[in-house]
Amino acid sequence: MCGNNSYELKENSGKYTVNSVSVNEENALKIYSYLSTLSVKGALICENNLQQSVGEISFSKNGDTETYMMYLYKNGYIALSLDGGKTLAAYIDKANIDELKIAFEALINN
Repeated sequence: MCGNNSYELKENSGKYTVNSVSVNEENALKIYSYLSTLSVKGALICENNLQQSVGEISFSKNGDTETYMMYLYKNGYIALSLDGGKTLAAYIDKANIDELKIAFEALINN
């Protein structure tokens, strides 16, 4: 996932949107299902290890939001941080994030 990408999957009273575009429950749940299959390669201390921010993924349910900031890491990995890259992050293979981006884009453009 390169460039500045921002995706928000929001659930409110049983209705789902991705970046304010309505999606059905089945497709929204596919995103959650895909996320559960992502393989974390490791953890890292963020200080001096992260490169540029490349986007964020937010999940909102009934007003509560959790946002993962994405940063370039080394050797084809993307670091995901819940606190804006201040402390710890997990890193995963960039190819997995690219697949997730395709899934989000398919929902938005469907």
